[in-house]
Amino acid sequence: MSLEFQVDRIDPSGLVIGRNGNVDVPIGTHFVSVTKERLEGERLNLTLVDLGVVAEIDLRLIEVHWFRRLIDVIPRGHSAGLKFDGLGMEVIESALLQKRDREYVLIRA
Repeated sequence: MSLEFQVDRIDPSGLVIGRNGNVDVPIGTHFVSVTKERLEGERLNLTLVDLGVVAEIDLRLIEVHWFRRLIDVIPRGHSAGLKFDGLGMEVIESALLQKRDREYVLIRA
């Protein structure tokens, strides 16, 4: 199962805010790509289409902010704020600025 995090925004302090998928993601995880997905169709017949890799990144997860405390993993199915070390934050910011309606930006390990 792939490790991925859906990015909603980057706050002024540099925390990446978003939601985790179905797997706990531990501190130290190395994220290597930014991808996009798009919802297509009508309300009763929606399909999630993988738009593929937007860019490669080199970011290591160093902090997980969850309900105003630091923890060791991004809990599966939860929102959190993430702090990274490495290269690629500008790529995530650019992907967020360029996303269209019904599109989602994800980072994948």
